Amino acid sequence: ADVWHWAALSYDGRTQRHFVDATEELSGEVIFAPLGAGHMSVGTRLTLEDWYKGCASELRIHHRSVPAEELGRE
Repeated sequence: ADVWHWAALSYDGRTQRHFVDATEELSGEVIFAPLGAGHMSVGTRLTLEDWYKGCASELRIHHRSVPAEELGRE
């Protein structure tokens, strides 16, 4: 991979925002109920379909909504 991109989703309880390379691409109000226990998959669906054809270098999950000014590459 010779070109890397950075992506983030942020949800503050009302608005979901999508960032690519530290630029907000899309946002909108979303009704999203808290999730219970479950499973997570990175790179494919849990059904092992639709594999991501690329590289991922890092995944971060926060237990709070991170303000946009705190999002970014380190």
